[in-house]
Amino acid sequence: MEISYAVIADYANISREGKPNIMGIFDRIWAETFPYRYYGFKVREGGKHCIYTHPEHPSLLATVTRSRSLPIGYIQHAIKIIDKLLELSQRKEG
Repeated sequence: MEISYAVIADYANISREGKPNIMGIFDRIWAETFPYRYYGFKVREGGKHCIYTHPEHPSLLATVTRSRSLPIGYIQHAIKIIDKLLELSQRKEG
């Protein structure tokens, strides 16, 4: 496998002509700690939605619209899922 470029961005896709489109490239990442702790969710993109699942905890999943603005309910649900993930992780460690 050959990597031509690596960036962190909001979104990327390949056009019909086979050209890469990369939108919202980050030049800095601000994190309170290093390495940055992510929560390990995997994304599967559908037509109008993305489905987020956690490989270790399949019961934690969220279906999120791919539109630019999210209703408050999506945000509240995401926070609850992350809280549940942290609770499950603490149980596993302890």
